[in-house]
Amino acid sequence: MNLEEFETCLGEKSGSILARNAFDFIRQDSPRMDFSDFATFMKTVGEYTDSEHVIDFMFRMIAGQKEVMTADDFVDAIGVAVGSIKYPLPKDRLEVDLKETMTTHVIPFVTMDKETGKHETDKMTKEQFHRFVATAFLQDDIGEEKLEQELHSKDGFLTSLTMSIFKNQIHIGKAEKKSRREETKVPFLKNLKKNFVLHKLNIFWFLIYMLTLFGVCGERAYYYSHIAEVGGLRQVAGYGVTVTRFAASGIMMNFSFVLFPVAQNFWTLVHDTPFGGFLPLDNYLEWHIFIGIMALLYSILHTLGHFVNFYNLATQPNFDINCLFREVYITSHKLQSFAGYWLFGTMTGCTGWLLVVVLVIFYSFAMPIVQSKGKAYFKAVHTTLYPVIMLLIILHGAGMLVQEPQFYIYFLPPALLFLIDVLIRISHTGYYAAMTSETKVLAYSPPVVQLILKKPFGWKYRAGQHARISCPAAQLGRNIIGAARDKFRPFTISSAPSESTVSFHIEVHHPKNGGSGWTQNLMEVIARTKKIGAEFPPVLIDGPYGGTYQHYDEDNKALVLFASGIGMTPFASIVKDMLFKIKVGKAIGRPLALTHIFMLWSVRELKQTSWFLSALEEIDRIDVDGICHPLMFVSRSGGKSDVKLAPLYILERWLGKHSAPGAEEPKDGEPEKFKTFLTGTRFRVHFERLPMKKMITKIGKDFKGENVGCYACGGPGFLAGLRTAYSDAGRPFGQLHDEPFY
Repeated sequence: MNLEEFETCLGEKSGSILARNAFDFIRQDSPRMDFSDFATFMKTVGEYTDSEHVIDFMFRMIAGQKEVMTADDFVDAIGVAVGSIKYPLPKDRLEVDLKETMTTHVIPFVTMDKETGKHETDKMTKEQFHRFVATAFLQDDIGEEKLEQELHSKDGFLTSLTMSIFKNQIHIGKAEKKSRREETKVPFLKNLKKNFVLHKLNIFWFLIYMLTLFGVCGERAYYYSHIAEVGGLRQVAGYGVTVTRFAASGIMMNFSFVLFPVAQNFWTLVHDTPFGGFLPLDNYLEWHIFIGIMALLYSILHTLGHFVNFYNLATQPNFDINCLFREVYITSHKLQSFAGYWLFGTMTGCTGWLLVVVLVIFYSFAMPIVQSKGKAYFKAVHTTLYPVIMLLIILHGAGMLVQEPQFYIYFLPPALLFLIDVLIRISHTGYYAAMTSETKVLAYSPPVVQLILKKPFGWKYRAGQHARISCPAAQLGRNIIGAARDKFRPFTISSAPSESTVSFHIEVHHPKNGGSGWTQNLMEVIARTKKIGAEFPPVLIDGPYGGTYQHYDEDNKALVLFASGIGMTPFASIVKDMLFKIKVGKAIGRPLALTHIFMLWSVRELKQTSWFLSALEEIDRIDVDGICHPLMFVSRSGGKSDVKLAPLYILERWLGKHSAPGAEEPKDGEPEKFKTFLTGTRFRVHFERLPMKKMITKIGKDFKGENVGCYACGGPGFLAGLRTAYSDAGRPFGQLHDEPFY
């Protein structure tokens, strides 16, 4: 094949430096590449046994057949890496800033002659490239033996290097076969103790709830099995009446108490009281789901019990039926059928099967697979059918087939609390805010709306909270689907309370990709308004809500913030707020105890972080004391194992290991490092999964005996892994405050 065909096999664009150098390396002196050339290449690179050969191969992929690698060669290689991950990097940063960094810092450092002090500025030899790779992992100039140990044993960089050709991974070098570590089984009691300590607050309230639930249900079951047996109903209907009475109490309690966790306005206020520490307020959504599942189980049990009851009653003469039930009087001498009378001819039967139909629809739309396809439909069905379920439960008991209605006993306390929550919500609603000129659409994938609003007079919020916003202009757009015509949408606030504006970063998802269409309309409204130079439409703010992070500023020596994906949004607000409070504290002579903020961000792909760069750059600008220690972990990138990304990985490691010229040493004695090439901030990029336990253990040792606040925000899977790692590390920071993003 020729060069153009080989570029296609590599998935590279025409003129790619990687494709050209790889083509020259494989074909040697032949004008075209044939199968024998490729087979020789496969055999050669597959037998590399040390780092020297692998680094030489990387040198050839960047410099080609030349004896020296120029700054332009390395910049071109970085361009290939950035293009392969589809990262929206500004052209100036690649062609101007990176070349300046290479010619003024990197190349002079690795080409420096220690005896004469002479150095190059725009090129380096193969041996000097070896030093560049070595000093990307260790700061000193190390020998080959130590480099082997560092790269093979510790980092594993060169043992997993691959090159993608014909959509297959070709391994560069012989990877050392690592023996699998024997999985050590944790003793059952030790594992039980670990989980108990981690979830003790939830376990305590779980036991209280279940004991209460079984208590009220068991009392009804005992009453109709023994105390009321003299009435004769139990002898006729069997223990089906015991089951239905047991389950009926569970239905009334669960369908009523499911309102407790969703009264977020009320619980936000409770967070600021001493009672907040004794309630599992951080897990309100899990409690809502748990109570909902219990309601479903009791509904199934109640339905099965009624089938047994109605079947037995359908075999009894009408005279006996009239004696058993006060509210039933049958004049006919014919036996009443199971379906014709008991199931469809009584208030209890009719409302019962209607409840079954409504509950099937209700819980079907609550399934995760349905929510992933369209959350707007889930929300519409959830909020519409719940009042219907409550009404049918009341009518179901109004027949008084067995006992007097008792639903109000269970429903009144949660309903009263929910009414208070609604009143608080109404008091929060009604703040109109104008969009500022900084509002714009960021052309990322997916697009992001950077919504900047003037803070309404009197409207207050705390860092980490969210608000619901409504924009009538977006509500009237063509993309709104029928189930998504709710007025307000919740979004996390990304600005700090000390700022004069309120900002939101809103990802735009088209209805075809599971979105409701509202964000798509908002993006189109803002884009059209900016294009014609008209005034932005008004926005109505409702809130604030949320309380998971309300006490992040209470006498902590350090803050540890774990986030995945969009979960970094509330932490940006918290960090900016803390930096402002630190600045004010110094100015008035009352400095805060906080000295370190660790921001640990896990993302699947690097391009997912591009929309948040403006917030990161602002944090970088205001953090003059170097309090923030931001780290970004890219879990699905190919990263250090891909020849395309290897130069980028080495560059980021080198910038993270070396101090910027003229950098002042902060209080901890460590000079400021270079800013990362990709983000232009101090957010260090690591092409690997977030090592949760390792980071927790390290920070725990550094701040042993100090107050450290640990907070997390992300998807359920991320938080589940974090809880396990936090427990395995011994919970060094006390309670882990987490909030899931669904």
